[in-house]
Amino acid sequence: MKSIVIAVVLWCAGAFAVLAQDFANGVPLSATELLQYERTKTSGRGGIPPFKKYQFERKRATKFITEADSVQLWGYHIAANLEYDRTKSPLYRVFKKKDMKAMAVIDHFGGEHKSCDIIFWHKQIYRRYATQLRRAGFELRQSEKYTNVLEFRKPDVSVGVDMEIWNDIYIMHVKLL
Repeated sequence: MKSIVIAVVLWCAGAFAVLAQDFANGVPLSATELLQYERTKTSGRGGIPPFKKYQFERKRATKFITEADSVQLWGYHIAANLEYDRTKSPLYRVFKKKDMKAMAVIDHFGGEHKSCDIIFWHKQIYRRYATQLRRAGFELRQSEKYTNVLEFRKPDVSVGVDMEIWNDIYIMHVKLL
């Protein structure tokens, strides 16, 4: 009887691991594509946002941002956070996940602050991006300023990634160094 229970538990654990891996593989944007987009955008050649081809929808939040802000919001499986208060919360809190595949993008495309912030809620998505960055030769290190930020850097590459980790949300900052 014990061996049957152990076998069932091991089978369930294996099935959950496979499902988690399949889920992470289903994430639409790759880290290299985000790095290439940010590099193209900041080089002065513009850059076409890759989000629409992956079913991300452009979100209008005229209540919180204006055209003068040079920010575009994109979402995948997200809704508006109706409890959001601009005076008390950062802009990434304007999003609310519909399910664990949810991702959002805050694309800063104008002015001196050009960057792309990818927001997600599932740890498997973080693991997928971290693995992709390490495979591309980026080195992981702890931020000297913040305890909840991991930095991915590669020598002789002008774009870097800071992964901000909170208890309920992940924010991946892709930016020119």
